[in-house]
Amino acid sequence: MTPEICKAARALARLTQRDLAFAADIATPTIADFERGARRPHVNNLKAIANVFEDLGIDFVVENEEIVGIDFRNLKSMDA
Repeated sequence: MTPEICKAARALARLTQRDLAFAADIATPTIADFERGARRPHVNNLKAIANVFEDLGIDFVVENEEIVGIDFRNLKSMDA
């Protein structure tokens, strides 16, 4: 997952960085640092981020084992 994909998925899900961090059970600075390209989170944190999005109905387009896009046809509300 790239920072841009994370930002786009977060925007589609209408989540703040804080909301995403809480739902993924990771620190908000981890999300902020990742999205601005300051650092790449550990694999387990990236999986937790992806799981939050997938639980909300955002699917990822994967090529060569790398997330390269998003599919949001099944997008749900965080409140659902």
